[in-house]
Amino acid sequence: QNQSTDFVESEFQRRLNEDAELKEAYLEWCDAQGLSPKMGYIEYIEEVIESRNSVWDTLSEFGDDE
Repeated sequence: QNQSTDFVESEFQRRLNEDAELKEAYLEWCDAQGLSPKMGYIEYIEEVIESRNSVWDTLSEFGDDE
């Protein structure tokens, strides 16, 4: 692993330890995806980012209709 991957993993673990709801959602997501919690974080983060981008895209399109 490189330093940026190590940082992302460590930051994600810190947030999981601080937020019980996030941890529960992440563990459920890993289980549903068939991924281990140790290695699933990259895919989870990418999915969350894509989901948020989709929301912003939708809002942008809604604003363009006016």
